[in-house]
Amino acid sequence: MRKRLERWVTGLWYRRPANGLVVRYLPLYLLSLLYSAIVRTRRQLYLAGIKRSWHPTGTVIVVGNITAGGTGKTPLTIAILTYLQSKGYRCGVVSRGYGGSSHDSPLTVDSSIDVEMCGDEPKMIAERLQIPVVVDRDRVRGANYLQSQFELDVIVCDDGLQHYRLQRDIEIVVFDGQRMIGNGHSIPLGPLRESARRLKHTGIVVVNGPEAESGDVLGTRGVLDGYRANSQPPWFAMGLKPADLIQVGGTEAVDVNSLKGREVVAIAGIGNPKRFFETLRTLGFNVVEKTYPDHYRYRTADFAEFHDQIVVMTEKDAIKCRGLGLRNAWYLPVEAELPGDFFREIDRIMARNQ
Repeated sequence: MRKRLERWVTGLWYRRPANGLVVRYLPLYLLSLLYSAIVRTRRQLYLAGIKRSWHPTGTVIVVGNITAGGTGKTPLTIAILTYLQSKGYRCGVVSRGYGGSSHDSPLTVDSSIDVEMCGDEPKMIAERLQIPVVVDRDRVRGANYLQSQFELDVIVCDDGLQHYRLQRDIEIVVFDGQRMIGNGHSIPLGPLRESARRLKHTGIVVVNGPEAESGDVLGTRGVLDGYRANSQPPWFAMGLKPADLIQVGGTEAVDVNSLKGREVVAIAGIGNPKRFFETLRTLGFNVVEKTYPDHYRYRTADFAEFHDQIVVMTEKDAIKCRGLGLRNAWYLPVEAELPGDFFREIDRIMARNQ
């Protein structure tokens, strides 16, 4: 039932033509107008100072999206943090911790914290970069706690674009190049958390996927029309480069080419599994798709039917499967690839905030 609903929503948001949607789904359209009005009013209240917001010490970078679903935020966040660390900045992350069960906020993510408590994305960032990561539903409280404990130069807020209580110096909005804004409507009729006009007030736009390289998304979707010419905001293409396969729960690495042509069961419990499956096919795998809800908590029973097959999953999924004793399961790490101009823009904004 859940998968059927997900397929219906995906079809409504991304595959069906926008013409006729309003008439056919009038109740959803009216709800989307109400949703948009609430979001817009809430933001204006913060901008006008009627609702209070706070800025912690240091530079605050918010990485987020104006659409629901996966866009490639976490690899981008890791790339930004890696770059800033290489420049000598002391960095930390505050996250909502989606998928986590802990109610003890703020929660510092370290080796003693189970992924089911803090969520998969914070755990992945903390392990990859060995930097302070704090999970808190209240991003302001979490950011202040980070500063009080670690005295940082930069705080990156993962998926906090709509958390207006937290003031920010840089907003980076991420799109999936295939999906962009879908049918252009707000939730629940479409995937938009905020109007596409919100982009006029952001610092940087990043489009994830090979579709961005041609710039075709700009013309066909009309989301960023004119922005490349006047650089308001600057627009950058991002790719995801796969690395060697790594054993789930172990350290053994295997060249992806060694499994080319083999059948693999591809496991994905992420926001946009289609992108992951396409990556595996591009690498030459014969893919059998198996999808789960985003932030899904895996059990040993989920893999019972695949005991004689090769299983490949995302790094985010693998973090939750390490204790399941899987024999022939691997994950595919990816690294964000961004142009030099993107990091020069980061440098420019950082220098401005010193």
